[in-house]
Amino acid sequence: MSGAPPSRENWNGQLQGAVPSPVTRRVKFIAPSEKGGSQPFPTVDDQNERWYVKAPNNPQGGRVVVTELIVSAVGRLIGAPVCEVEPIEIPADFAGMTLPSGLALQAGIGSASRAIPDVTQAGGLEHRRRDDNRRRHVGVFALYDWCWGGDGQWLYCASADEKLYSHDHGWYLPPEGADWNEAALLAEVDTSRQLPAPHDELDVGECERVADALEAVTREDLCSILAGVPAQWGIPVIELEAVGYFLERRAPAVGARIRAMGAQLQGS
Repeated sequence: MSGAPPSRENWNGQLQGAVPSPVTRRVKFIAPSEKGGSQPFPTVDDQNERWYVKAPNNPQGGRVVVTELIVSAVGRLIGAPVCEVEPIEIPADFAGMTLPSGLALQAGIGSASRAIPDVTQAGGLEHRRRDDNRRRHVGVFALYDWCWGGDGQWLYCASADEKLYSHDHGWYLPPEGADWNEAALLAEVDTSRQLPAPHDELDVGECERVADALEAVTREDLCSILAGVPAQWGIPVIELEAVGYFLERRAPAVGARIRAMGAQLQGS
């Protein structure tokens, strides 16, 4: 990115007429669900791949699935260690099915996070010296700041030397929680949201790489991601454009903060 910072008006009409890609995955089998505020449930899809799915009628509301999809996609854009998230169809055959958590499913489109075997969940950044987590943690700091993180949750894979994955991003985007909105996005667009965790032993070279990636994010990149939000989720285009503006405007400032973090580590 270069030149003057984008304004909200720059995004007016950017997504008008965008046609979301068709949803290509369908739930085939549902395993017993686990605890969680959004009551995700493990599934096998029609390609025999394992996912954890949040239903469109999950108890945290319909915007959680939107946030999950967007944050995962922009995380991959900058090489952050996010779990892969895709839309998934819950066929009519499952409508009315009551999960052990008590959730009665509705047919429709949910968000599916690809299952990673042999993981445990933690709410803190741990195992920095294991696997390549000195690098992967840098992406966590960047994503949390860029997307206005909340309720940070991370997975650690025991069979891969505690390799870290960032997941469950439903509480990202301001004002933090299930119901992000344009007013909050505009109010916080220039506010730092740095993860309150120690920076020691992060990989300095990765700080530079992630900073470069943030500064290279384009409006076209973000439009492509936001155009993929299923129309069935009912988010007005004007509100998705507000998310695009929020992320485009924040990216260079977050990149500068990550670069400064690396410089501080190098000088220490």
